[in-house]
Amino acid sequence: MKKLIKILCASVLLLPMQNTYSQQVENIGSKVEQNENYSRNALTVLYLDNGVRFHSNIANAMNSVVIPDKFDNNMLDSRVLTGSSDLKSLLDNKHIANEILAKWFSRKADGSFDMSVVHERGLYNATDADVIAASASKLGLSKLQDGGENLVAHSYILVLSYKSVKTMEEVYNEQDARKRAYNKNAKPVSRSKEGYQGELVGYLYKLSDVKTAMSDFYSTMWIFDDEADDVKASKRQTFDNANFELQFVSSASATVEGTEYKSTATTAENQFKLLVNNSVSSLVNSFENNVSDLKVRTALYSKHPLKAKIGKKESLSVDDRYFVYEYRMNNNNDVYAERRGVIRAKKVADNRKVASGNTSDDALMSNFYQVAGHSLAEGMFLEQTNDVGMGVTFGYGAGALSGANLKIEVLTGALTNVPQLKLILGGHIDFGKYDLRNTCSIFSKRNDKYYNDLEDAKMIFYGAEFGVSKGFYLTHNFSLSGHLLLAAEFADFIDSHLSKHYIDKKNIVSLFGGAGIQAAVNIRYNVQLVGSLTYYAGLGDAFTTAKDDGEDGTDFDIDAKYSDLFDGRADAANISFGVRIEF
Repeated sequence: MKKLIKILCASVLLLPMQNTYSQQVENIGSKVEQNENYSRNALTVLYLDNGVRFHSNIANAMNSVVIPDKFDNNMLDSRVLTGSSDLKSLLDNKHIANEILAKWFSRKADGSFDMSVVHERGLYNATDADVIAASASKLGLSKLQDGGENLVAHSYILVLSYKSVKTMEEVYNEQDARKRAYNKNAKPVSRSKEGYQGELVGYLYKLSDVKTAMSDFYSTMWIFDDEADDVKASKRQTFDNANFELQFVSSASATVEGTEYKSTATTAENQFKLLVNNSVSSLVNSFENNVSDLKVRTALYSKHPLKAKIGKKESLSVDDRYFVYEYRMNNNNDVYAERRGVIRAKKVADNRKVASGNTSDDALMSNFYQVAGHSLAEGMFLEQTNDVGMGVTFGYGAGALSGANLKIEVLTGALTNVPQLKLILGGHIDFGKYDLRNTCSIFSKRNDKYYNDLEDAKMIFYGAEFGVSKGFYLTHNFSLSGHLLLAAEFADFIDSHLSKHYIDKKNIVSLFGGAGIQAAVNIRYNVQLVGSLTYYAGLGDAFTTAKDDGEDGTDFDIDAKYSDLFDGRADAANISFGVRIEF
């Protein structure tokens, strides 16, 4: 074990050299065209009732849709689409674009409009820099209010179209059927949740050719107080008959759940509300990565610490990922944006109010920490780049619970508000030979015919572990974390006759507690070399999954620790190296 510890120490000493290499790699292929301008978008969510099962429940749940904070709320009174024509024609026939414009301009029952919503959203969208610039002009804040008209072009429509909806009991039954197809004696899956699972496609549209549409809108549809009644009626009719254009933007598929744990389950109505809102969240997350207009962008305000003037107003959560870019110029004098680093949110500010013009207000700035790249500087701009928040490590460990291993780590910041706090789920498999002749009664009291075979017993080991870790980035590309684990390992004889005569084809099992540290260095912003040192201590004696005694009447109780059975596999340290890929 001393040798293994020396290897780990040597690896840590080499990390600065590896860190330099990772910075060089970070710059390769990172040149992309970008635009740092960002304005708030407005979102309308509709449900396409295509007769799918539970369609009436989904339609009722549409009244509970919660629009993410980063969008202005353009929800309509009528939120369900019905009809047999194609979706674009259906949206046009229902005059959805007209209803959205009516929302923007606060249309009254008499057909008249006002600018109150437009002005309110224009102010809410403004940055402190915008407020300062407007305050220096003769037009003042009215310029910001009128700027809300530009936001009309950022009106998006998300249509939910469910392909299937199943109860969780049906989902569990299908999982059981798949398991029994490979093993007819497979145990049923755990039925821990109640609710529904849906498969759906989301279709994203937006208002099109808004500049032309607004010109016609003001000249032929805007009603003034001093106009004659027949003119007002004509303008009202013109708006009702107008066909404002929508354009298709993108589509995405998702499988979502509206579920609750059985111990705390409420009603089917609430579960359908969860299903619909989870559908919106999942699809918005997908569209944010492939629709440039939906990505939040802003300038990096300070370097020590990293800060930017975004927060809950932009639906920012702890550990959300952003790429940081710097403008460069190539030999042809073309300006382009080059990625210089990757950062994650550390502390999220509640900036859900109108900007005041105070650019140094710390309370309205969110803090970030850097996870990859080069040194950053004020004035660079950052862009939202969503990820799953999950890392998968493929590695090999020596010592306690040794073998090839797979580990999944999931960031919990969005739920816990603690950066780099991760849930860990792992597994391993290994093979080995052990002398089990005199270790405990289960082996020493068995049939003498097979006793000598235990001198060199061939074993297979496999296990799983669950735990938590807390990480810290010490440099741009190097992190350390500590972890606590609860693990289990199963041991079985590879030789079938030994398995039959000693433990009746059942496993020897032990539980362990583990604690340790892990170091990671970037190869690329989402790929790391990792090394860990973990001490595993057995929790009580080993036991077996056999339920009764053997053919000679000897009981299967094990009166020994796992480390007595398998020297070095427990109550010892494990050193592991691997590669982690983040998604």
